[in-house]
Amino acid sequence: MGRKKTAAELRAENRFLRQANSIQSFTSIVNNLFKYGALCFFFYMLYKIIYCLSGQTTHADILISIWGHIKTSTLESVSILFGGTGIAYGYFERKLRQRTIKRLHSRIIEYEKMIDPKRSSSNLSSQGDTHPRDII
Repeated sequence: MGRKKTAAELRAENRFLRQANSIQSFTSIVNNLFKYGALCFFFYMLYKIIYCLSGQTTHADILISIWGHIKTSTLESVSILFGGTGIAYGYFERKLRQRTIKRLHSRIIEYEKMIDPKRSSSNLSSQGDTHPRDII
């Protein structure tokens, strides 16, 4: 068992803990001021933009009218492009995850056996897929 602290050591530790707590409180206050101050500033600027543009014809009206006249086929092709890109991204991310699992699979089994030699297998494939007989 460790030795007991002297009164001076306890006072010093108490002083240190109070300083740490006050520093943590101060940084929390500053963090919240930045966070909510930025949010208030954003809404204030949004208000100023709307106030300045209200009742006036601007380039924004022109852009909105152009966007309204875009043909549906153009919008459909843009949505197909983004949808296809999302599907391709998901496919390649899945393949990357499977390659990573395959690369680390033997190492994970080795570590699990070190922790518990009687551990049974989960019967997952080396790529992390569910065993075919477990699929409903």
